[in-house]
Amino acid sequence: MHPTGSHPGLLVSIEGVNGVGKDYLLQRARPRLTRPSRTITEFSARMRSTGTPGLSQQILHAMARAADGDHFLRGGAPRSETLLLLAVKTHDYESALPHLLDGATVVEGRSLHSTAVYQSLILEPADPLPTARRLLGLGARWRPLPDTTVLVTDDLNAALARAEQRDGKIFTPEERTLHRRAEELFRELADGDDRIRVLDRRLLAPGEAAALMAQWIDRAAARKAAGATAVPRPRGASDADEQVSS
Repeated sequence: MHPTGSHPGLLVSIEGVNGVGKDYLLQRARPRLTRPSRTITEFSARMRSTGTPGLSQQILHAMARAADGDHFLRGGAPRSETLLLLAVKTHDYESALPHLLDGATVVEGRSLHSTAVYQSLILEPADPLPTARRLLGLGARWRPLPDTTVLVTDDLNAALARAEQRDGKIFTPEERTLHRRAEELFRELADGDDRIRVLDRRLLAPGEAAALMAQWIDRAAARKAAGATAVPRPRGASDADEQVSS
């Protein structure tokens, strides 16, 4: 087994609550990337797939059946469900490893951070942050955390309205509250972590946001290929302050 994380390719994740435009912006960013790239689709897209299911899809389909339509795959066994989701993300990494060893950029549509955020809110709703950090540490024992993460944010009501229109499903008040708390927890995890870049859609037009996403990924890939580590940004610096050429 190749040592986890010691590959020349860049492992990227795109995170954020439903409807912020993760897939939309990534589709616009991909043609701008200067290095070959592969995409690992997020859970919801795989569960909608009608092709022959692989291992990860079989796990997700089984969880969806047990959850009986629950939007967050809650089937009544939260610890088991958390371990199954971490297993899916480990399988995703193992499936992507040959491409990473070839130097390609692999983009995960949601990664360990989404699992840590939502499952910690389900497991420990009163104080989820310590649990989220423990889940990230647990997942990192089996596969590396992404080299860089783009956290996409937007006005929450606008984001959830997009998700409702896309999926044809109205969120319950409890589900909307869970998404709101997830948004807050994503930001708490991003604070002080130089691997996470926050892309606020309220500050940029879609083309500018996609260009900035591609710029961040290309720069991180160049650093990874050169064997360099990320240079910490000054605290308080805004990601939207960077130059964007669309």
